[in-house]
Amino acid sequence: MHNKNIISLICLIATVFVFGGCASGNSSGSAVNSENIQELVKIEVLSADDSRSLKTIEDESNLHEFAKKTTFNESDYKTSDDTVLLDYKPIYIFIAYKAPAAVGSTDLEKIYDLTTYENTNIVRLKIAPDVVKNKKIPGDLLTYNFKISDDAIQYLNSIAIKN
Repeated sequence: MHNKNIISLICLIATVFVFGGCASGNSSGSAVNSENIQELVKIEVLSADDSRSLKTIEDESNLHEFAKKTTFNESDYKTSDDTVLLDYKPIYIFIAYKAPAAVGSTDLEKIYDLTTYENTNIVRLKIAPDVVKNKKIPGDLLTYNFKISDDAIQYLNSIAIKN
């Protein structure tokens, strides 16, 4: 039971702080809360093979679309077991950043890495340890695998290669 509570907490943190969340009053869950979308200021897209930078997304409309298309919920949760993806080759890594919380700081803060894999709709989410302030959370509790829709995986793969 304790493990389920931790998973629920992490999913809640990921949903609220990482992916922008859903706007209240919309039962479809597709609208993004404008307050949370402001947190996302940059997405770096890397090749998983060699960590080569493929593109950087910084304009508000593309960040908004990214947050909207990558909003997960607890029912999408697959497992935190790393072995589920052993047979799949990583393709792209999306690194999300938010504006610094500290006054006067100009360094962006990493929120998470999202990795896509060949021939599967399962993506790996690694939440940055510094996202949860004043709380030390073990690294193994910050990595999760989600099964996402065909549309979402196609979107992620398309923006990685689109200029």
